[in-house]
Amino acid sequence: MNNFFKTLSFVAGFSFMMAVPSTMMAQNSWNLVHGHAKVDIYEKTNVVCPNTAAGLDLQYTLLKMVNKTAQPVTVSYRLACFYDNQCRTCANSEYDFTVVVPAGQTLEADCNFQRPEDGKLSVFQKYMNQVNYSDYTRYELQNLVIQ
Repeated sequence: MNNFFKTLSFVAGFSFMMAVPSTMMAQNSWNLVHGHAKVDIYEKTNVVCPNTAAGLDLQYTLLKMVNKTAQPVTVSYRLACFYDNQCRTCANSEYDFTVVVPAGQTLEADCNFQRPEDGKLSVFQKYMNQVNYSDYTRYELQNLVIQ
């Protein structure tokens, strides 16, 4: 009888893990998206950022840049955001960004959006508690230059 409960709890736990989308499970981990001799760029997907003042929950992909050198590194790129498989930011120079990552340090977006870099290191995906008129597809760091 004891083996029956062990088997049942294993099957129930395994079934739960299989039912949870992988993007939900990976929400709190950083994944390398671009490795370079000077800077590594990571992403954390499906991060829900509450905006309590506005009563909104917003979902983002957050970026992190890690400078592996003893010198400041400049990273330039166009943040291309795709919704319904169409790039909605490709023709807009407002999404051309340059960030300077200090020597041996990390720039990391978070849900506070207090620093100027946060807007350059975050990709809006969707409203969690509002109507979305288009579906987030993906993002790309186009024209990426690391100096």
